[in-house]
Amino acid sequence: QLFEKSKIKKVKKVKLELPVNAHLASKKRLTRILSFHNTLFRSVYFLLQHIYGRLKGNTKSKNIFIIRNFIGLWRYRNDFLKLKKFISINVEQAKNINYIYFPLITEPEVALHGISSDFFFQLSALNILSRDLPSNYRIIVKEPVLAIGRRPNQFYEQILALKNILFADPSELGLDYVKNAKVVACLTGTSMWEAAVLGIPVISFSKNNIINCLNHVYYISNFHNSDKVIAQILNKKYPTEKSKNDGAIFYKIYNDNAIDMKSIKEFHSWKEPSINKNNVYIVHKLVEKFFKE
Repeated sequence: QLFEKSKIKKVKKVKLELPVNAHLASKKRLTRILSFHNTLFRSVYFLLQHIYGRLKGNTKSKNIFIIRNFIGLWRYRNDFLKLKKFISINVEQAKNINYIYFPLITEPEVALHGISSDFFFQLSALNILSRDLPSNYRIIVKEPVLAIGRRPNQFYEQILALKNILFADPSELGLDYVKNAKVVACLTGTSMWEAAVLGIPVISFSKNNIINCLNHVYYISNFHNSDKVIAQILNKKYPTEKSKNDGAIFYKIYNDNAIDMKSIKEFHSWKEPSINKNNVYIVHKLVEKFFKE
């Protein structure tokens, strides 16, 4: 409503250099955790810690399957190594081809099962795109680092059975793929927001995505006509001046009306000794304001 009623005609185009802070922080932390030395340290430390707890008779240690959890830490790293074997393209190679970018969503995940509750079958979405894509285009699929270890290998094998799909390195930045994509297709998630504000066309598979109000965001409600939607997008020379301007206006309106989180980058336990007391004060004031309004 704010976007449609806005009287803003033109604003400065959006430039995105880095993705969301939380994405960068989690990617850096998980990449470190998955290293051989870190996995060795964590698994041995876990083993010694809980053996010591068993010897002391701690109730918590008695309720933990020590060997299974020890093996689980190595299985997590092994899943990451298996996932890397599926990689068939990188950011630099992607610049030389025409492609639709499709970032996978972690499951279970609040955005997927909350926002996109009407459609959350990622394999089905990829089948639809793969079926209707022109022969000179490819689909680049990228798994988020947070999803490593959550899916069976058969999930990736089913994706790669579609011959016009390429698999990207999960440790690379999704924003780099967004910027060079002809289209970004998503069920939901931050990548579609990044594309929309940059003026890059988006295929939305959920009716609940807020960005569906933009003209360069195409919500596919009838999967029998998806080929026509894809053809309509690819026949236009995106990003256009209008799509870039609409994305920038949407970005400005959304930021102007969003809650200002000040210096808070990510939430921590209030009990941590290193917690910034100012952050607690800001959140307290936000909650007060919420209940007053």
